[in-house]
Amino acid sequence: MKQERITYIILNQMKLPYMNWPAFSFTSVFLAIMALALIVTKADAASLTQQRQMYMDARHALASGNTKEFNYLANQLTDYALYPYLQYEELRRRINTAPERDVRIFLDNYSFIPAARYIRQAWLDALMKRGQHAKFQQYYERGSNVAHQCFDLHTRMASGSVPDAVSAVKAFWLTAQSQPKQCDPLFTWLEKQGYLTEELIWQRIDLAMADSNIKLAKYLAGKLSTEQVHWFALLNSVHHTPQKILTDPDLQDDHPIARKVIAYGARRWARKDVAEAAKAWQQLSEKYQFTQQDKIQTHAQIALVAAWRHHPMAPALMASLPDNIEDVEVQEWRARAALRANDWPAVLRSIVLMDIETKQALEWKYWRARALEEMGIHADAKFIYDKIARERDYYGFLAADRVQKPYEMNEKPLQFTDFEIGRILDYPPLIRARELLEAGQTYHAYQEWKFLTTGFDKKKLQIAAYIAHQWDWHHTAIFTVARAQHYDDLQLRFPQPYDDIVLKNAQKFSLGPEYVYGVMRQESAMNSLAKSHAGARGLMQLMPGTAKDVANKLNIKSPSRNALMQPKLNVQLGSKYLRLMLDKYDNQQVLATASYNAGPHRVKRWLPSGNKMPADVWVDTIPYDETRKYVRRVMAYSTVYEWRMAQKTTRLQSRMPPVLTK
Repeated sequence: MKQERITYIILNQMKLPYMNWPAFSFTSVFLAIMALALIVTKADAASLTQQRQMYMDARHALASGNTKEFNYLANQLTDYALYPYLQYEELRRRINTAPERDVRIFLDNYSFIPAARYIRQAWLDALMKRGQHAKFQQYYERGSNVAHQCFDLHTRMASGSVPDAVSAVKAFWLTAQSQPKQCDPLFTWLEKQGYLTEELIWQRIDLAMADSNIKLAKYLAGKLSTEQVHWFALLNSVHHTPQKILTDPDLQDDHPIARKVIAYGARRWARKDVAEAAKAWQQLSEKYQFTQQDKIQTHAQIALVAAWRHHPMAPALMASLPDNIEDVEVQEWRARAALRANDWPAVLRSIVLMDIETKQALEWKYWRARALEEMGIHADAKFIYDKIARERDYYGFLAADRVQKPYEMNEKPLQFTDFEIGRILDYPPLIRARELLEAGQTYHAYQEWKFLTTGFDKKKLQIAAYIAHQWDWHHTAIFTVARAQHYDDLQLRFPQPYDDIVLKNAQKFSLGPEYVYGVMRQESAMNSLAKSHAGARGLMQLMPGTAKDVANKLNIKSPSRNALMQPKLNVQLGSKYLRLMLDKYDNQQVLATASYNAGPHRVKRWLPSGNKMPADVWVDTIPYDETRKYVRRVMAYSTVYEWRMAQKTTRLQSRMPPVLTK
């Protein structure tokens, strides 16, 4: 009966009539149909492979300028999922000279692909250059392009359709960065209408100076009156020589801008000499009529710099701030300064003073327990440790070490039926994403993926993440399942691609493979094509200069930037660099990990100057937020990978011995 049911389903799907054949005929019919289905499947696969190759050939022809060959191939691919992308690439190449009709037809026919917005953006650029305001309005859709936003606002203002033009223009004015030239007519209008006051100019100068954009600040100062230009010259002088706040004759009188310059100089001075800046600010804040808010903000900034620099004055400066200060960064660094000073009662007090949301983080629950433990209140400390130890987390592992409990991995793999997966696979954007991946167009593939999953609920996001994992598209799977807020499928979140490469280099350079994977997972989320804004590349995010130095040590050819995208070379160089950092710091993983992220020259400055320091304290007082979080994640990820690979774990108390002194 089961075989009969299968035969019926196949016949129904193939739109063939179903007859009440004798029972003995079902086997032969079933086998015949399955053979036919296999032939059809193979034919479809062959056809798809052929289409993929023709698509690649068409793109190559277009790039080579062979329009005739491109058109010939494109015309044979009208039923292929990526046909719209051929039309996109052809139009994109001639967008500046394309007739409007071609653009309109493309946008009408292919607005469903994410790449269509790039055609629209490029077309808007062309219209903007031609000064075609009315035509621009027909195609404009508000986005993040500031030049387009300014051009649009100027057009609408000319037609009188902006009810509060002054506020709209001020929004573009008040920024620390230079704006596109399309914003200039707005600023000219603001000035002609008398709204570009010296107060407004100073607001933007303050933003620029705070962002160290001196070039913009100097340009803006040119719009000030002669008297105000003098004040800016003084501000600029104090920027370079902050000690002038004590001696400059023009700062002796209690003037509003003098107070602005003095407060700025005190904050600036703290970067060079915390003690002298704090002393000067104490004197000047009493001499001049600063508001209470100005006093607290400047004092807090000096205290923060002291804490970041691990200055001996940091605990006292932090302690002298108001208990109820709302700045979360100050709240946290007040506790970290006490940690660095080994003042456990002050640590506990600082955590108590934090706002409710901040103190509920695992980080501060752990440090509350540590403070209680160090103060001899063991029962309360153990109660907190026991709760934190249930979490698969850096602090969960640290807490488990304190009470000698096993690590909790809390693994819950995602499971779905073929039907659930099939429904998602049938979405056209997912089909296009798969084909774009096959064609090596990973950027467009990811844009299709984001477009599709934007409106997904948690269940669909989980299924999508599962599919991406099956495609070995690991970084996309990791980010997607995070959006679904499911963190317990450890195979999906901590994949092991390039296993042979990792194991080979781990053995060659005497590294734990879980440590290499931990770094790789944090650096690129297993994306071999990852690029950072700073220029780091590949799985282990190597900077070209670092890669060159390491290659020289290995006596191999210096890699090109593109070569760093090759997993084999990237993992080899990254593993060797990890080994170099471990050798530099006596095999201490927290120091090597911090060096891998921030550079050994910075880590050297962060080392304790007295006795050895507990590694958990050292990690949590790293001045750079990025590096602090980086080290914690690599330690936790390495632990999870070791559990996944060997079903055992090296405890963090062994992985993180006390940190050596300078």
